This record gives sequence, structure tokens and C-alpha cells, in this order.
Amino acid sequence: MQRLKSLLIRFWHIASRPSAHLSLGFLALGGFVCGVLFWGAFNTALEFTNTLHTSSPDLVVICGDRFEQLAIAMSAAYLNITIAHIEGGDVTGSIDESVRHAITKLAHIHLVTNEDAHRRVLAMGEDPAYVFNTGSLDVELAAHVSTTITNEQVNALGVGHDVDIEQPFLMVVQHPVTTEKDNRVHLETTLKVVSSFELPTIWFWPNPAAGTGEMADSLRHMREEHPELTAMRRRVPELGPV
Repeated sequence: MQRLKSLLIRFWHIASRPSAHLSLGFLALGGFVCGVLFWGAFNTALEFTNTLHTSSPDLVVICGDRFEQLAIAMSAAYLNITIAHIEGGDVTGSIDESVRHAITKLAHIHLVTNEDAHRRVLAMGEDPAYVFNTGSLDVELAAHVSTTITNEQVNALGVGHDVDIEQPFLMVVQHPVTTEKDNRVHLETTLKVVSSFELPTIWFWPNPAAGTGEMADSLRHMREEHPELTAMRRRVPELGPV
């Protein structure tokens, strides 16, 4: 016991007055712990800082409003690399909106999707000479899709009830509200309303975000405990970040 006490006292003396090498060790350990807790943004910022510093690009183009994009914008901004941001100025009413506006303030060139977004970016003090209303790239891409989708292709995705897309059907996607803790109630309400139409339904899995686990558990629970609400539903993989 005395030996253990002596070791603890010695450790405290060292830790309370760390050398440069020991300080670096504590910093690395702390960074590792934070990286485990906030792995997405932490690892993205780390990797992109190294990549951008090595490649030294003239321009970094960022699209969207997720935390990964914010990490990239921070890395590029502190390396004095010009940033072009697509889809700034939009309003969604969630944490993504705050992230989007933060990226706008770090960016130098703004490619917005509509006039309202154009006005908001200008209201944030950005230079009008570098704010352009280019329209939505996603909408433009969808407008040029001419591929015919068949029942076989649809029903090869995911699991559940087969859907005849030549007959009336519903298509549902519901992502979590990242600023709220009780997404289960919202989802259960949607499930009940959708089931009341008594139509085959293609239901897209929610994309990865805060609250996705809660929604996924709700979908599984409703499938197992209330099969009458999900009998005509086909669940397909996530659409990806939206």
C-alpha cells in the first residue's frame, strides 16, 4: 500500500509539472479520446489538413451542410486556401442550418441554389461579386435522368413487400430532426398516416445523423410489433446525405 501511495504521489508530481515530451503525450492521448467521441469531424479535419497542406490546391469546393464539410472548410480556411461553397444560404431549421451558415462565413465563393438563399448570403455580409445563383445541381441532375425504372429493379432493393410501380404507390423518406431528442413520436405519426392510405409504400431508410438510431429502432419495432402498419411497405437503403 505504501509503495502504491508513493507511485501515485510521484505520478502526480510529474503530471502537474509535465515536460515538453510528456505534454505532447497528454495532448496525443486527449486527442485520441476526443477522436473516439467525435470521430467524424475530428478525423476529417486531421486527414484533410494533411492532404491540403501536401497538395496545396488553388481551390477547395464544398457542397452541403454536414459536420464533415465544416471540418474541411476549417482546414482550408486556416491554410489560406480559397473555398467555394455550394448550397449556402438555405434554411432548414436544424443544426445543419447553423453548420451551413458557418461554412458560408469561411468560404470565399458562394454558389447558391435560389434567390432567397442569394439574399441571405448577401445579408451575412458576403461580397456580392462572389455570390452566384447557379441553381440546384441535384435538381438539374434529376431533370436529366431518362432511365426507365422497372419493378424488378425496385424490388431488388431492400426487403419487404413487393411494389408494382405501374400502380399507385407512396414513396416516403423521413430523416431525424437533429435538434430534437424525441424523433420516435414524429416517425410513429408518419407511419400511422402512411398506413391509413392502404397503398404499397417504398420507405427509404434515414440517413446517418443524430437521431438515426432512434428512428431505426422505431421502424424495426413497428415492423415486429405492428405488422398491420408495415405489411405493404418495402424498406430500401438510405439515400445518403440530404
